[in-house]
Amino acid sequence: MPPPSGQEIRPPFGFTRWDFDNGLLMSVTRDVETGEVLYIEVWPSDVQAQPAPIDGMTYGVTTLGGLRQRFGSEGVVFESRGRMDATPHTAIHFTSYEVADSSTVISFVTIQPLEEASAETAENSTLDSVIVADSTFLDQSWGLNRGRLPGYQQIESPFSDE
Repeated sequence: MPPPSGQEIRPPFGFTRWDFDNGLLMSVTRDVETGEVLYIEVWPSDVQAQPAPIDGMTYGVTTLGGLRQRFGSEGVVFESRGRMDATPHTAIHFTSYEVADSSTVISFVTIQPLEEASAETAENSTLDSVIVADSTFLDQSWGLNRGRLPGYQQIESPFSDE
């Protein structure tokens, strides 16, 4: 792993960022007292298609519709995060899944140009970021109440060797 490109401590959390040679960026949030990793986010430095840290996923190519098909549902919604946000030019979609038999939540951030965004086109938004986080940390950060849509079920870890 390369040396960190940035570090900051704001108790009770420490933040570290890495810029990898392959163009991926990673941010890690940890508990400064225990060292426990609470939140990891990985995203590409530019919009070119490149492999994500989960087999079969590619930044800029994998779609929200593909994620829903792969994991069998629309995931869970954290009350403070919601399902969607926007910047002046980009629609941002958040899709989260609890990992079975763990305290881990995996969230996928997909994006699309705001002028193309609608309920009918959301499925076409493409992968921009992958987040792996501790469930309790997300409850504190994104809201305790999780909405689960009909058909939702936890997923198996997509990081397993099987």
